Order: sequence, then C-alpha cells, then structure tokens
Amino acid sequence: MSTIEFISNFFLAAVPGVLIALFVHQLEVRRYNQLEERANQNARKLLSLEIQSNRASLASFWQEINDLDTEKAEITSDEHLTAITEGGFLTYPLPHWNFTRWQPAQPSWLVIVSEKEVELVDRIYRNLELITDLHTRMVTLSPQEQELMAHDRFWASRYASMRNRLFPRLVEVVNQTLAARNPL
Repeated sequence: MSTIEFISNFFLAAVPGVLIALFVHQLEVRRYNQLEERANQNARKLLSLEIQSNRASLASFWQEINDLDTEKAEITSDEHLTAITEGGFLTYPLPHWNFTRWQPAQPSWLVIVSEKEVELVDRIYRNLELITDLHTRMVTLSPQEQELMAHDRFWASRYASMRNRLFPRLVEVVNQTLAARNPL
C-alpha cells in the first residue's frame, strides 16, 4: 500500500466521523439555545405574573378600603378619610407584596428585558414599597395620638385631619401603580 493510498483511505475513513461529530455538536448547540430561550421566556412570564398578582392584590385592597366610605366622598377629601377610618381602615392589613422574582434581579435574566422595561418594572416595585411605607405611616398611631383620640367621640375626624397631607400622597401612588401597564 502506497503512502498516497494510505492517506486517502485515512481521510475517507476520518471525514464522515468528523462530519458526524460536527453535526452532533451543531444539534447540541441548537438544543442548548432553545432551552436558554425557553428559560428566558419563562423568567419573563414569571416576572409578569408576579407584577399582575401584586397589582391585583393592590386593586382589591384599594377597592375594599374605598368601599368603606358609603357616602362616596371625593377620594382625597377629609370626609372620605374620616368615613373609611370609621369603617375600619386602621385595621385593614396591607396585602403582602411578592418580590421573589424582582428582588434577586439576576444578570442572567435581566438581559431579556429592555432598559425601558427594567425602568417601568422598577417603578412599579418602588411604588409598592412606597405604598407599604405610606400605609404604615397612615395606620401607626403614636401613644400621644392614641391618648388624644381615646377620649374624643369625633376621633375619626381628628385622625383625618392629622393624616390629611399623607393620604393624598398614598392615593396618588396607588393610582399611579394601578394605572401603569404591565411592561412585560
């Protein structure tokens, strides 16, 4: 057997193996890319569902609170705040917001949302944190306030006058959050 025959037989035997290996590798890369794309879509969907759930909880809570005012006074008025206070606003717990998907923002899935979407999602979550803070400040009474209202039969009106600057801000942030579209 000559050297040329040996070389040609070697290539004839090796080329199909190399081509098969390249084909298998290409299939593996394609499968990996498809799985990564599916994972990205699922991460985006889970974040979207979390936003929807938080906004639905907020909408339900806000509706219940505002329904405490049977006279339906202007929502930012002292009369409205007095009515919802008499109806039990101070005892209504705020819903628990879910931050599971957003708080540990992973660079691996942040690449699947645009810069504008990140900004809008972040604004929604910051608003939820602000709503929590404002609500806590609304319903937390200092010992002096508790003492003052304990002996006042018009305590709800007094409470409304004490919180009348804070409540419109709460209304504004809740309305912004509920009006914002889900960016995902």
